[in-house]
Amino acid sequence: MKIIAKNLAKFIEGAILLTLGILVIIVGAGNAEASKTVSTVIGVVLLVIGTLTLLLAILNGVKNKASFAALAVSSGALIGVGISLFVHPWAMEIVNLFLYVIPYILICVGAVVICDGVFTLVLRRKEKGALAAGLLAIVSGAVALTFGILCVGDKPVISGGTQLIVFGIIIVVLATVALLTTVINASKE
Repeated sequence: MKIIAKNLAKFIEGAILLTLGILVIIVGAGNAEASKTVSTVIGVVLLVIGTLTLLLAILNGVKNKASFAALAVSSGALIGVGISLFVHPWAMEIVNLFLYVIPYILICVGAVVICDGVFTLVLRRKEKGALAAGLLAIVSGAVALTFGILCVGDKPVISGGTQLIVFGIIIVVLATVALLTTVINASKE
């Protein structure tokens, strides 16, 4: 329980990434009705996250007698996008936009995850679980990098709904790697 309490933000981030990956898979495999449902779910999630962040920012500002404008602005943006997605389910427009962005995200994320895996293998090789974490990071990073390369260009090798399904799977795998790495790092503390 101590591990979760000390690394709550990382666990929440991992859970959000897992959920995002599953939602992307659903949109890639689904129809218009599925995308409306996903829009509603994402809208509600953003609304809740934005509201909680805003409340925490206000409480922290009051407690520390400090400004909370920066968090209030980003929270307001999350709340606004959440309401918009809830009222007007426009997830497919976002998905179509992401089809252009996904390959480049995967190439960059894949390269960074590979570097992190090598870093883990080289600098933490004597620690328990480091070998598995490093190898998992390298393999998942290589998969993301390769998939990104296959999706680049005007006529990509992999396109459309297939891209979304595989992208969702990769997000789930990378979120799992992040959660495992968090557990391994926290267990060393």
